[in-house]
Amino acid sequence: MYILICVIATIIINCKHKNKGHHRYIHLFQEIGMIFLFMTMMALQFFLYTKSSPCKIVKILVDFFMVWVCAAFMFEAWFANSMINAASKKNGSIPAIINYIGSIVIALLSALIPYLLKQTEYTPSGLHCFAPTTGNTLWAFIIPPWLLITVACFKVQTAFLQCKKYDLKAVDRDQIYWAYRSARALPPFAWLLFGIYTTLMFGLDQQLYWVIILAIFMTFVYGPAIFFVHTYCHENTSKKWHPKFFGFYTPCPEEIRPPSPTPSDDISDSQPLPPDPQDPDQPPPEKPKKKKKNQSPAEKPKTPPPQGPIIPDKNHGGAQNFYDWLTDSKDTNKAQEESAMILFKPRP
Repeated sequence: MYILICVIATIIINCKHKNKGHHRYIHLFQEIGMIFLFMTMMALQFFLYTKSSPCKIVKILVDFFMVWVCAAFMFEAWFANSMINAASKKNGSIPAIINYIGSIVIALLSALIPYLLKQTEYTPSGLHCFAPTTGNTLWAFIIPPWLLITVACFKVQTAFLQCKKYDLKAVDRDQIYWAYRSARALPPFAWLLFGIYTTLMFGLDQQLYWVIILAIFMTFVYGPAIFFVHTYCHENTSKKWHPKFFGFYTPCPEEIRPPSPTPSDDISDSQPLPPDPQDPDQPPPEKPKKKKKNQSPAEKPKTPPPQGPIIPDKNHGGAQNFYDWLTDSKDTNKAQEESAMILFKPRP
């Protein structure tokens, strides 16, 4: 009942905000499968566990609806990946009808083939109408949902590893907006559902009440998660609700790309084109002017005449003459003799 209320609120809000298209219908397809899945996993467990035939049907339906929803996750991921990688301009690279029919076909094969091969495993235990936690039921109830969710997560993650290829003007704007947000929200959203599914399975089969309480608690978290994930992926809702809910619905910023250069932009305006020699309208280039005969050439700057090597003056200041005067002892001049006696007085 709780999941039903959350799904109804999600449908009403999307109708009010006019969110429509294949990207909205695949979410609606998942929501319908979730309603029946939680009804068979929880509500019918308490009313039909003592009845043999109805309990077998409930087990098959639990497997069927779980694989239905997980297969829808996988096709949603494929859809988002093809939009982000420019493999499609609208509605994905796979035809839209395949997303719905393919999910139901995969769910039918996954639910009926194990029942036909292992009918003894579907015998009611008298405690619940869920799958028993045995090795034989692992391939029917655990492996298919786990494999589908793993493929879905792989597809949405590889969408962000490649360079951006799409052109915003060429693709559907609502779907490319939805693809980016859906690819980010899908992994935790899908694994939370798988956690509820497996936790409830082990809790009921092993009669572990604290595990059952944990599964119920995760179910209360999953209800609002359905509402938020299936509304915030749409641009119309994000634009109307972005001031509310603590910025959870803040729209993605507008992408501003520089205009593509044109051939005329490659040539600068400051660099004129060279004239075309074959163009008759183009004036001929100016010829260099000839010098007149009487015109004197430009005067060159005069250079100083070269100088010879500089010879040092050996008799600078007359020092040699003064020395000769002092040392000339043959001169009879008294002044010279006295100076010789003073300067060169012999030792006693």
